[in-house]
Amino acid sequence: MIITLIDNICLLLAMSICHAFVLRHCRKGTLQYQLIAGGLFGLTAVAGMMNPFILAPGIIFDGRSMICGLAGLFGGPVTALLVCVIAGGYRAYVVGGGGVLMGLLVVLMTSWLGVVFHYLVKQRPQRLNELNLYLFGLLIHAVMIGLMLFLPANVRFEVFRRITLPVMILFPIGTVLIGKLLRDQEIFVYIRNQVAEGERRFHEALINLPFPAVIHDENGKIVFINRLWTELSGYSHSEIPTIDDWVELVYEDRKSEIRSGIAALYQYENRIQEGSFFIKSKSGEKRIWDFNSVPLGRDENGTRRVMSVAVDVTEKHDREELLKAVFDNAPVMINIFAPDGRCVFVNDAWQKTLGFSLEDINSPGFFEKMYPDPETLDRLNQAIRKAERKWNTYRTLTANGSVLDTMWMTTRLSNGYMMGIGLDISELKLLQQQLLQSQKMESIGRLAGGVAHDFNNILTAIIGYTEFATNKVDSDHPAHGDLIEIGKAADRAVHLTRHLLAFSRKQILQTKVIDLNELIVDLDKMLRRLIGEDIEYVTLTSPELWRIKTDPGQVEHALTNLVINARDAMPSGGKLTIETRSVHLDETAVKKHLDIPSGDYVMLAVSDTGVGIPPNLLEKIFEPFFTTKGKGKGTGLGLSTVHGIVKQSGGDVTVYSEPGAGTTVKMYFPRVDESPRIEKPHVMQIDRYRGDETILLAEDDELVRSMIGQTLGAAGYKVISASYATEAIEIFDRTTKIDLLITDVIMPQVSGKELAETLQNKQPGLKTLFISGYTDNAIVHHGVLDEGVHFLQKPFTSQQLLKTVRELIDRN
Repeated sequence: MIITLIDNICLLLAMSICHAFVLRHCRKGTLQYQLIAGGLFGLTAVAGMMNPFILAPGIIFDGRSMICGLAGLFGGPVTALLVCVIAGGYRAYVVGGGGVLMGLLVVLMTSWLGVVFHYLVKQRPQRLNELNLYLFGLLIHAVMIGLMLFLPANVRFEVFRRITLPVMILFPIGTVLIGKLLRDQEIFVYIRNQVAEGERRFHEALINLPFPAVIHDENGKIVFINRLWTELSGYSHSEIPTIDDWVELVYEDRKSEIRSGIAALYQYENRIQEGSFFIKSKSGEKRIWDFNSVPLGRDENGTRRVMSVAVDVTEKHDREELLKAVFDNAPVMINIFAPDGRCVFVNDAWQKTLGFSLEDINSPGFFEKMYPDPETLDRLNQAIRKAERKWNTYRTLTANGSVLDTMWMTTRLSNGYMMGIGLDISELKLLQQQLLQSQKMESIGRLAGGVAHDFNNILTAIIGYTEFATNKVDSDHPAHGDLIEIGKAADRAVHLTRHLLAFSRKQILQTKVIDLNELIVDLDKMLRRLIGEDIEYVTLTSPELWRIKTDPGQVEHALTNLVINARDAMPSGGKLTIETRSVHLDETAVKKHLDIPSGDYVMLAVSDTGVGIPPNLLEKIFEPFFTTKGKGKGTGLGLSTVHGIVKQSGGDVTVYSEPGAGTTVKMYFPRVDESPRIEKPHVMQIDRYRGDETILLAEDDELVRSMIGQTLGAAGYKVISASYATEAIEIFDRTTKIDLLITDVIMPQVSGKELAETLQNKQPGLKTLFISGYTDNAIVHHGVLDEGVHFLQKPFTSQQLLKTVRELIDRN
C-alpha cells in the first residue's frame, strides 16, 4: 500500500511537471490548452487506475478523484469533459468490476465540482488559497465517500470502514499540495508572460516612440535604436554600432564636448540635458535635435546603460527663425513684455529707430528717460494697462537725444504677454504738414486765380477807357494829369495780378530751350544796378551747363525778385552770389527736401549774407502777401511768385536760412536735351496797326467787349460783337467772310476753344486770337501754350491789342 501511495504521489508530481510544460507553451484558457490539459489529466487518472488500492475484486481506489477535481478546477469544462471520457472509459471498459458505477460517478462528480469551483475562482482569483483548496478537497472526497452507496451491498460497509478515514485525512491534504503546485505554476507562467508582454510592449513603445531614442552602455556599444532615430538620421543600427561612430558621423563641431558629457554620464555623475545640437543626416541634411540623456542602471552583466532621447526641433527652429526674421524685418517697432514686466524681445526696427538695446529697456528708470514728460509717461502706462488695441501718439526721446513723434498700440497675448507695436511718424507728420501747407497754397492759388480773372477783365476796361479819355483831352487840360495817374494805378494793378497768376501757376508760359548761364550774363548789368555798390556781386556759373525749357521772361522775373529780396536783407552791405550747377537728385534728396521726381536738374541759386529768416517763418515765406520786411516795404508777392514760376516749369524751390548768417534760395529746373531754337526777329512798323478787315469778337464781359470794339473800330476794322459763343456762330453763318476771330477763352456754356474749332471747320484757315485774364487747360497744358495758338493776356493796352491783331492778320 505504501508503494502504491508513493507511486500515486510520483504520478501526481509528474503530472504537475508536465502541466508546467503545457502552461509554458499554451496560453491558459485557449482551446488548445484545455484539450492538452484534458489529455494530460485523463491519462494521469488512467495511470493511477493501473496501480490502485484493490479492496475487493472490481473495487479499487486511487488518486482519480483528486486528479479529476483538479482538472475541472484548473482546466475548465472542456478539460473536465475530456477527463471524464478518458478516465470514465478506462474505468468502465478496462477495469470493470462491481465498483464501475461508483467509479464512473466519482469521475463525473469530482470533475464537474471542479468546473463549478473553476468559475467561482475565475470571478474571484483571490479565493484560490490553501484553505479553499483544502475545503475543495474535503468536498470532492466527501462526495466520493457518499458515492460508496452505489457499491455492491456485500462490500459496501467493509470498504467504508477501511477507506473513509485515510481518504478524508490524506486526500484533501494531497489536493492542497498538488493544487498549490499547479496554482504556483500558473502564477509563475502568468508572471513570466506578463513580464514578457511588458518587455514586448516596452520594446514596441521604444521602437515607436514619437521622438528619436537610443540605448548605449558604458563601453560605448549601442544596444538599441528606435525607428524614428533611424528615419530622421538615415543611419541604421549596423551603420552606427557604437556611440563614438554616431558622434563622428553626425556632429560637425562640438564633438569633444559631446564625448566628455557622455563619459560623465556613464559615471552617473549627473543627469544631463545637452540642449540643442546641429546634426548632419546621412543624406547631408542639417537638422537640430534637443538631447536628454538619463542612466538606466546595469544590465544582467553589470554593465551601466544610458538612454538618450532627442526631439527634432528643426521645424520649430525654422519657424522661430522665420518669425524672428519677420519681426526683425518688419517696418514697425515691436517689443514683447513678460507678465512680470520684463521685456523679452525687441526687433531690429525698434533698436535702430530708438537707438536702445534690450538690456537698456530692462534697466531701472528706462521709461522715465525715454518719456521725461510725466503726463506722457502716465498716458503710456494707462495705455499699457488697458491694452485696448488703440493707437496713441507720444513724443519719444531716443538714445542720441533726438525727439521722435511715435505712435504705439499695445495688445495682450493669450499667454499673458504684452506686445507693443510702434511707428515712427515723424516723417509722416512732416509730410502731413507739407500736405496741409500745399493744400493751403493750392486753395489760395485758386482764390488768387479767380480774383485775377475778374480783376483783369475790369482792368482791361479801365486801361482802355482811360486811354480813350486821355486821347480826347488836351495835355493842358486839368483832367489830363488825373487820367495819367489813373493809368499808372492801373499799370500797378496789372503787375499785381501778374504776381497773383504767377503764384497760382495760371499764367501762360512762352517756353523756350535756354541756357541759364547766358540769361545771367544778359541780366548782369541790370542786376548790378539793382543791388548798388555796397554789395559784392559774384556769379559762379558751371561750364557745360545742361539746358532747361521754360519761359525766360518768367525766370528773369523770378531772379530779379530774389536779387531785390537779397539786397533788402543786406542794408549795410554784404555779398550776393548767383550760382548755376548741373545736379542729379536721387530719391533720398528729393524725399527729404523737394516735391519733384528724382533725376537730372539745373540748379539756380541766389545766396546773400543778410539778416536771415527765423525758423518759425520759413514755412510761410511762399504764401502770398506774407513778408518779413517792415510795414510798407514789401508786398509779400516776391517769393510766392518765384515759387509759382519754378513749380509751373516742373521744378521746385528750397530755402535755407540762418538768422544773422544769410539766406540761400535754390531753384531746380528739369534738364532737357533739346537745342535752343534760333528765331528771326519779326519787324513790325508802327504805322501799320490800322486795317479794314472784318473781325468777329466773342466776349461775355460787356465792358471788355465794348472797349475792344471801340479800339478796333477806331483803327478802321469792321467789328461784329457777340456776347457768347452760340451768338457768335449765328453771326458767322450770316456773314460772308470773317478775317479774324477774337474770343475769350472762358465763356459760359461753350468755351472759346470749342467756338474756334467750330468756326474753323466752317472756314478752314480762320485765324484766331484768344484773350483771357485767367485760363484753364483749354489752350494750354501745364501752363504752356499749345503749338500754333495765339494768345493775348488780359489786361492789355490798346497799343498791344492793335499790334497783336495786325501782326496776326498779316502772318502767313
